[in-house]
Parts: sequence; C-alpha cells; structure tokens
Amino acid sequence: MIYSGGISSLPTVAQVFIIIGIILASLYVLLAIYVVSRVTIFRGRIIKKRAGLAVLLSEERRLVTNFYNLIKSKEISLTEKEIVSFEQLFKINPARLGEKMMPIHFSRLSSCRKSILTITERANLRESDELVDMFDSFNTIDAEKRRLISLYNTDIGAYNYWVRVPYLRWLLWIFGTRVKNKV
Repeated sequence: MIYSGGISSLPTVAQVFIIIGIILASLYVLLAIYVVSRVTIFRGRIIKKRAGLAVLLSEERRLVTNFYNLIKSKEISLTEKEIVSFEQLFKINPARLGEKMMPIHFSRLSSCRKSILTITERANLRESDELVDMFDSFNTIDAEKRRLISLYNTDIGAYNYWVRVPYLRWLLWIFGTRVKNKV
C-alpha cells in the first residue's frame, strides 16, 4: 500500500501508548528472567560452597574428636569449661548445617581449638608425632576453610545484589528469595 499522506493512516495516541506499554512490559519480563537466572546461578553456587564447608567442618570435627579421645586415653584432666566446649561441638551434626548454624559451629570449633592449644601446653604434649600431624591437618583445613569462606561470602554478596534489584524485589520475595547473611 502506498502512503497517500492522509492523517487517518497514522496511529492514534492510544495505539502509541499501547505499543510503548507492550515494549516496556517486554523489557520488564526480559529483565525479570535475567535476574531470576542470576539468582538461581548464585543460589546453586552457595549450596555447593555450603556443602564444601560442611565437609571441611566435619573433617575438623573428626580431628577434634581424635584429639579428645587421645586426651582420654592419656588420662589428662580437663577443666569444666573445656569439657563443655567439646560436648557442645559433639552435639552438632555438620552435615545438616544451615545458614544460621554455620557461624555457631565455627565459634564452637574455634573454642575447641583454643582448648586444644591450652591442653597441649599444660600437658607438655607438643613433641608428640601424632599431635604434630594433627596440628598440620588443622592448619591445612583452616587455610582451606578460610579460602572457601571467602568464596562463599563473595557469592552471598553477588546473590544479595541480584535479590535487591529494584522493581523486582516483590517478585523474588513471592518466590521465597530472601537476603542471606555472610559467614
């Protein structure tokens, strides 16, 4: 059809607003799809990092248990605070660590490691080959744990960034996506 220059062939104002509305709605849907995909990616990364942390924590807990059994076999006396520290650690199952329990478990492991250092100094066990290997394992696990916590916190930061995208918070909130805390 050849344009004859008539005004009746131009779109009306209502049609222009409808076209602009459709374009804006399409852009909003594309943005929502992109943001949801990014949130899903970082959620998967966080789950994998949490599983890795659970493995490291269970390995560190195993070392603490071995040390506790060694102390019992050598009949070294423990203070009440040290006994409570070890018993609190043994109550937690590292395989079922949630987002809120992870910092508590870290603090309990830290207090147990301090108790271990105190006990070894008090009982003069520093020269024991078994303990030297155990401390090397502690240091290796601690270095790996720090690296993994750093990566975990980085992924949490990125996840929280995408969760807080303006104009899409309500949509993500409906799907149960909430801001997560760093370790």
